Order: sequence, then structure tokens, then C-alpha cells
Amino acid sequence: MDIIIAVPLFILGIALLYKGADFLVDGSAKTALYLGVSKITIAVTIIAYGTSAPEAGTSIIAALQSQQGISLGTIVGSCITNFLLILGLCSIISSVETHRRIIKREMPMMLGVSALLAATILVGRITWPVGVIFLVSFVAYIIYILKVASKERKNSIELNLGKDNNIKKYVSLVVLGLLGVIIGAKLLVDSSVAIAQALSVPTVVIALSVVSIGTSLPELAVSLLSAKKKEFDISVGNVVGSNIFNILFIIGLSSIIIPIPIDVKSLFSILFMLVISIILIPILYTGYKITKIEGFLLLGLYGFYLYYLYLM
Repeated sequence: MDIIIAVPLFILGIALLYKGADFLVDGSAKTALYLGVSKITIAVTIIAYGTSAPEAGTSIIAALQSQQGISLGTIVGSCITNFLLILGLCSIISSVETHRRIIKREMPMMLGVSALLAATILVGRITWPVGVIFLVSFVAYIIYILKVASKERKNSIELNLGKDNNIKKYVSLVVLGLLGVIIGAKLLVDSSVAIAQALSVPTVVIALSVVSIGTSLPELAVSLLSAKKKEFDISVGNVVGSNIFNILFIIGLSSIIIPIPIDVKSLFSILFMLVISIILIPILYTGYKITKIEGFLLLGLYGFYLYYLYLM
């Protein structure tokens, strides 16, 4: 891709991301209220899986093309980006308050999923039997979330949205928002990868940094807009739900397509992600929020990670 073409596409991608995220946040919040389920449940499922579409497309296509380094690097790098860059920026905009359900339900699951991925280091690669375990675990997680949603609906009181209760309108906002963030992210990823390749950056480093940041742009846009609108359940739920989906479903499916070897950079990144998952639990537990100081800490860790990838 020529730089002359890449620059306007980059700008267009940013515009689509911003407006798509705006639609997605508003539509999701109203849809959750209309359906009688919590915003957390919507965030860790519909929003999280929708914003993870770029990671899914990139990693699965890479696996089909035998580019395992891009497949694994994109997912692990995206998970680290979600935790450190996105939550860090969100908490700097406004101290991110978290619901107890995220700490007691989603975060332990996220820690378990990270530990499961880290265990694959012992065999040096992720093969199809491990992929099957990941996919079965994902199905079990979905069944659990559906049961939670069903319970929430039964326990919800009679809803009153006034005159503005058009569910078709809310769903349309969600669909348009998802399309906006996915197309916008695709434009940004293509232009970013073209620049990185022109600079002769190694493929695995591109995957762990440039591609992973690019494919995380939907999560970034949605979470930042959510934080700005004080919809913190969506901000945090989107990040945690995306990471669970990325590891269990995308890596699971990719490893069934082709075995994924774990090189030195990926090994460090997987262990680094596990450490971050452990660190985040006490951070979220103290006051059930991420303060601005803790946000700067997360950004500092992300800076160290990029320094390791490119300079060490």
C-alpha cells in the first residue's frame, strides 16, 4: 500500500472507529436495559465478541496461510494491549469504577484462561488437542453466561423506558456501531502494517505490536467512549470479555487449523500477560476501581513491553 493512499485511509479509519464506538456504546446500554440484563453481561459477550472480530479474522487467516507467528502474536499482543493500554487510558480519562461481579466472576476466569495458555509453554507449541480443550472451555463459558443472563431477566423488575423503547433502533445502533469499528480498524491495520513492513520490522514483532494494537482499536474506541460516558461496566467488561474470547476461541480454532509454535518473544509475552492478570485483581479489588495513578502504572508497563519487543 502506498503512503499517499495509507494516510487518508488512516484518517477515515479513525473517524469510523469513533462514530462506530459511539453508536455501539449507546445501543448496547439501551439494549441491556430493554432486555433486562446487566450491561456487564452485554459487554462481555455481544460487545466483546464484536470488537474482537478483527483479531479473529487476522489470526484465523494467518493460520490458514501457515503464518503461525502472526496468529499467536496478534492474540497475545492484543490481550496485553487491552489490559495495559486500554484500561490505562480509560482510567486516566476518568477513574474506572468496576462492579463486584467483574472481580468475582470475569477476572478469576481471565486468570484461569491466562494460566491455561501459559501451561502450553511446557510443551513448546499449541497443538489441536489443546485447541479442542480451549474451544470446549469457551462453550462452557458461554453456557454459564447464558444462565446468568436468564437469571438476570427473571430477577429484573418491570422495565420502563418511556416513549423511547424501540428495540429495533437499539439493535440497529449496535449493528452499525460494530460495522463502523470493524471497518475502521481494518483500514488502520492495513496502513500500519504497510508502514511497518517498509521499515523491515520482523513479522512476529509486527504481530505483537502493530497488528495487535490495530486489531485492538475497536476495544480501545468502545472502552474510551464508555469511560467518557461513565459506562464503566462496558469499559471493563469489553476488555475482559474480549481477552477470554481471544484466547479460548481464536487461539483454540487457529491451533486446530495448524500447530502453533511458541518462540522466545511469544513465550515472554504469554508469561507477561499472566503476570498482568494477577496484578489487575488486587488493583480492581482496592476500592473497586482503577485510579489515575494505577492507570499511569499500566501505561508504564505497556511502555516496558514495547521496549522489550523492539530494543531488547
